[in-house]
Amino acid sequence: MSPVITVHHLEMSRSTRILWALEELGTPYELEVYKRHRKTFRAGPEIKAIHPVGRFPVVVIDGQAFAESGAILEHLAERFGALAPTDPTARVHYRYWMHFAEGSLMAPLLVGLIMDRLRTGVPFPANAITGAIGKAVNKQYTWPQLADLLSAVNHHLAAHAFFSGDTFSMADIQMSYPGMAAIDRVPNAREAYPALRTWCETMKARPAYIKALEVGGPILPPSRKT
Repeated sequence: MSPVITVHHLEMSRSTRILWALEELGTPYELEVYKRHRKTFRAGPEIKAIHPVGRFPVVVIDGQAFAESGAILEHLAERFGALAPTDPTARVHYRYWMHFAEGSLMAPLLVGLIMDRLRTGVPFPANAITGAIGKAVNKQYTWPQLADLLSAVNHHLAAHAFFSGDTFSMADIQMSYPGMAAIDRVPNAREAYPALRTWCETMKARPAYIKALEVGGPILPPSRKT
């Protein structure tokens, strides 16, 4: 008997990864879409009724709520016996990149977003001061941190077609949000990290990814070029 799956999905967010995974698995699911506040761009508190942490994504499977993208993807891989490698070497890559996505790469990307908001989200004339602060933080911290991290990502993808090695896996889905955000938002990333850029283009061409965007909307908000 197929499980009853409901995805609580926030528009333009990391929860698009869960839709993509389910489309890759070919398993049916129900979808509840939540909108961001148009001024603050934050989610509302409604999701706390489903999971107490109040963050997206949340997936309910046969009445049990699951949170955290990586944990959800690993649960789905185990539940359906797919999209996780069995080869020991591939498993090492798989586990590393599953955790790297949120544990290492997302933090400086979020700092960059927040620093950008100091320029674009603060009224004139205060934005002259806050924007200068944000620019300095990015120059001294964010971009150097991302250069180190993205160089490692690019090095891996120059030698492997996917994050697990030779086969597509949940690790590629997990890395999609920070990887695509980096190529879209980090200055000169498209030129500096060609293997990552090529991987992003390959992921975007997958039918299940395209279907996920059709169902849940774009994975990233519109870019603010710095």
